[in-house]
Amino acid sequence: MQTLRIQQIDISSPVSLVLADRRLLNYLLRNALALSEKSGGYQIPFDALTGVFSSKAPDALRLSQGIERLLQVTVKISDNEPNENIYITNLLLNVRIDTKNAVLSYAFSPAARMIYDDPKLLEYCLIEAHFEYKYSQRLYKILAEYIFSTDKNEPFSIEILKLRECLSIEEDKLKNFNDLDRFVLTPAINEINLYASFMVTINQVTKGRKVTSLDFSFQRKRNIKDKSNPLDVIPAVRPKMTIENPEEEKAYTYLLNTTTKERKQYFNVALKEAKKKKVRIEINSFDTPDVWFEFCKKELLKNS
Repeated sequence: MQTLRIQQIDISSPVSLVLADRRLLNYLLRNALALSEKSGGYQIPFDALTGVFSSKAPDALRLSQGIERLLQVTVKISDNEPNENIYITNLLLNVRIDTKNAVLSYAFSPAARMIYDDPKLLEYCLIEAHFEYKYSQRLYKILAEYIFSTDKNEPFSIEILKLRECLSIEEDKLKNFNDLDRFVLTPAINEINLYASFMVTINQVTKGRKVTSLDFSFQRKRNIKDKSNPLDVIPAVRPKMTIENPEEEKAYTYLLNTTTKERKQYFNVALKEAKKKKVRIEINSFDTPDVWFEFCKKELLKNS
């Protein structure tokens, strides 16, 4: 496994991971990067996990529930040898929750630790489970392959027919570009812009009245190719949030542990409310609800 040359990597789980589970994985990955990504095992105190499940440090029971789901996450890696090999392993190994000292010990499997060797693969593993829309994952792979292979800021151009092929869209489906844009490109780009280390915009290239190709332009949010600062691979841990009101604490905890689909509804409420108050909420703050919780708090309290 030490000389494995990665060709493709997939991360999957038989159970749905809520935002709190994904935040837990992000914290564990970031902690491992800070300590040493090549190490076999890591420790993190419960206090350092403040903000994962609520605005307080998690208790052992809540932490164990998240860990149980993460232990079901698997990593599948195929190499690029002439006779392709496929390795399947759990993402996490050797988890121990020390309730007396409030410390979590864990390790990533040897195969999973190889993810650190490629920032593109690491980002993909961090955000793949976030995508709800099937075309988001496919389009992300196309765009990431381009943007991580060049340091230039030139647009990525692709013909519509080639894009349809890469996205596995059947010939008799979404033949009209307006339908392709509405049902494939717009929702996929919206999700990619929420999670990726880059923002994407599209420019249509036409011949006559027909859209023949697309130019994808990029704006980098985080330079995760710079290995001199590996922590840039993962967004910064949010500042600790203190909520004194028990009902508000309950509402915030609910927001962290709800499904991505439902959290989007509250995010849209927050966007509208913030706009009324002339406050700008960045679209890439979707997975940091402490930034926008204040603007959907009333709606959460009403529905809880």
